[in-house]
Amino acid sequence: VYRRAFGSWSLGQVANADSATKTLSGALIMSLVDSSPQPFSLDTRLSQYIPQFSGSKSTITIRQCFAHTAGFGQSAAVGSATLTLQQAAQQIAAGPLPFGPPGTIFSYGGTSMHAAGAVAELAGGAPWNTLYQQRLAGPLGLVSTRYVLTTPSNPRIAGGAESTALEFGRFMETLRREGVTPSGVRILSPNAVRAMFTRQTPVGIPVNSSPLNGSSDYGVGVWLDQRDGAGNLVGALAAGARGFSSWIDFDDGMVGVFSTDLTSSGNILPLGY
Repeated sequence: VYRRAFGSWSLGQVANADSATKTLSGALIMSLVDSSPQPFSLDTRLSQYIPQFSGSKSTITIRQCFAHTAGFGQSAAVGSATLTLQQAAQQIAAGPLPFGPPGTIFSYGGTSMHAAGAVAELAGGAPWNTLYQQRLAGPLGLVSTRYVLTTPSNPRIAGGAESTALEFGRFMETLRREGVTPSGVRILSPNAVRAMFTRQTPVGIPVNSSPLNGSSDYGVGVWLDQRDGAGNLVGALAAGARGFSSWIDFDDGMVGVFSTDLTSSGNILPLGY
């Protein structure tokens, strides 16, 4: 409907998506929930595939990992250029669980999604980037939307993608259409998309950290940021720290994207309302 570049930016320019990557990764997780070579669901425990997630970590689920309630803190393994994703998960498994027990505290971060990504590789029978190309990027024609951080063998699941406004908008429009691409190809089931936009965090959960005004209203890798007076979801948000933001207005049937990595999420957020 409307495309425009401002300042020194140009249409089609690639930008770091930062935490908007979480929504892209959430969609890949739900694609594996739809169909994977090995059993996989939001209730799959990390320990079912990686036994080193033991003790207090043994009950952590993919659902909790992608809704920031798994209990993990920060981990250097997420940004390691020398580890594989599987090795990073092993290091995370050996680390602390400062915000446990699992499912009791909302603490925004990327460590839990990184661990879940390692499980997704095992359930999907292929490296993360291969699964992404086969299940999302290929069918959607995403040429410039790639996981570029940290390395191909240790992709940063929660914040490592770059994209353009046009391509990310195509992805979000597919979610708005309940899994059907603008060209008419179904890549996610309606149930998978509905799960993404269903609150996965308990109402009233204590919040340790949240970049969205203290909110804990979160689906599978996506903020559920606007509800009407009756509590019905009317808006969802994928947002990065340096301003890359995309939102879906369900009531208006529209998707918006603001592509930049030169500012902050707080500067861009008001444009989505």
